[in-house]
Amino acid sequence: MNSLRTILEGVSLEDKLTPFDFNDCFESDLPTQVKCPGRNQKISFSDKQMKFPKPGSLKNKDQRAKAIHFFANHELLALEIFVHFYLKFLSPLEGERKLKLHVLQTIKEEQKHLKLYIDRMNELGIEFGDFPLNDFFWRQFKEIKTMNEFFSSMSLTFEVANLDFAFFYSELFKQYEDYKSSEIMDIVLKDELRHVNVGVKYLSSQKGEEDLWNFYKKNLPKHISPSRGKGLICQKGLRLQAGLNEDFTDKQIHYQSDFNVLNRREMNL
Repeated sequence: MNSLRTILEGVSLEDKLTPFDFNDCFESDLPTQVKCPGRNQKISFSDKQMKFPKPGSLKNKDQRAKAIHFFANHELLALEIFVHFYLKFLSPLEGERKLKLHVLQTIKEEQKHLKLYIDRMNELGIEFGDFPLNDFFWRQFKEIKTMNEFFSSMSLTFEVANLDFAFFYSELFKQYEDYKSSEIMDIVLKDELRHVNVGVKYLSSQKGEEDLWNFYKKNLPKHISPSRGKGLICQKGLRLQAGLNEDFTDKQIHYQSDFNVLNRREMNL
């Protein structure tokens, strides 16, 4: 089993953090698709629901640990999703070296984020898997049919929202003098800016003369709303820094979903 398949199909955290060499991944191969990533019992998906800690509760160390556990779950899912995308869509393609390189770098950075979160939650007294782990993001991406759908969903929706979340929680952790956790969020934010930019560049290369917002909405799967691209406080400047244009940014920030649960209310730090 090659390194990327070990990350996707392996069952332990050690498998998920398997190092890999970029050059070993560039050779064309048959597409690989799985119904579910490998997980052992400790980190298996659970149907149990757990609420994310409220911002005010994060002054408590145990609640900060629980929040970081949520973030680590999201990183592991993102890691598995990106590897699955690479093996399903990119690995079989001849050429596309630059795009492959960008996605492989993203995979490396997702591994880095996961390790940072795991180490930090250990310092705060818990282990990954101590709380239920949901498969929400995997379910959103397992049926993606095209690369345009993937980058619309991942880069221009969920990763754009993560710009907001990473900034928000970095500032919040600082308020509670948890500078270690804040620094991790800053590292994630810096990398996320590049991840979003990769999606912006790819979709811009595919849209022809069409407006980016319209091309994005056309390629967004029906079960994913543009409202998912917003965090607790929308950071317009970060979106522009990531390469999104002002028109797209304004439309996404002000987008109202038909499902009220997705229409986030503005919060203050």
